[in-house]
Amino acid sequence: MIHIGIDPGFTGAIATYDDERDEWHVYDMPCTYATTTTRLKSGKFKIRTDLDLPRLVRLLFEQINSCEAITATIEKAQPMRKTAQGATQGTSSTGRYMQAYGMILGALAALSVPYTEVRALTWKRKMAVPSNKSLAIQLAIELIKPLANQLTRQKDHGRAEAGLLCLYNLKHSLAKQRYN
Repeated sequence: MIHIGIDPGFTGAIATYDDERDEWHVYDMPCTYATTTTRLKSGKFKIRTDLDLPRLVRLLFEQINSCEAITATIEKAQPMRKTAQGATQGTSSTGRYMQAYGMILGALAALSVPYTEVRALTWKRKMAVPSNKSLAIQLAIELIKPLANQLTRQKDHGRAEAGLLCLYNLKHSLAKQRYN
């Protein structure tokens, strides 16, 4: 069986585990980058990040094409709440994030991959994942040793969370899977 864990943000990732071959893989979320006409205070142009749907579908297809037993867990998207420092996600950013999330669900459905959506708080609590990104990376390295060489940078937190979501998928009975 192939287990898939997906951290759906633009800095997220996709992790897979093939329990027949005992093989782990992790991939950064495929994105495209385009320069906009909006100038930042620094004078540079803003870079817009979008999900690269064709690359996502190819990546998923390559992972699952030889296996009939597949299951995926994706962190349920939700808008960011206001933090203690007053930071929040803007309307445009929230819309683009939710659009990308829907595209990922659509890709899973088009490939007939059954999936479960799980809230971040739920899976992180069950897997004892700390909120500190560096500590989350360390936990992933300890629990998923084959991915350790791909979790060496601070920005690899998306890879770490995708790996931990994949492990969550592997360890928990997920009866609410959908084929939408």
